[in-house]
Amino acid sequence: HMEANKKLNLFSGGYGRYRLAKTLSVYDKADGILTVSSMYENTGVILKILRNGGAEYNSKPIMDLEFDGEKATNTSLKVETFLHYL
Repeated sequence: HMEANKKLNLFSGGYGRYRLAKTLSVYDKADGILTVSSMYENTGVILKILRNGGAEYNSKPIMDLEFDGEKATNTSLKVETFLHYL
């Protein structure tokens, strides 16, 4: 994806290029985007910083969920609320 190449240049860790391209490819077609990543990786943080720095991402809600392997009781409530407000 050309836009992912422009944003990430040579970065390829944690499937970052694929994950950014996937987000960009559905952005115009979706009402909102839900991303999921591990708390213990840096790729999710890097992608979030890149998104927050770009004005093209300010028109639609994006919810970033991070997990650490523990069952979080409020995760499903967060997702349900996000989907409700879309």
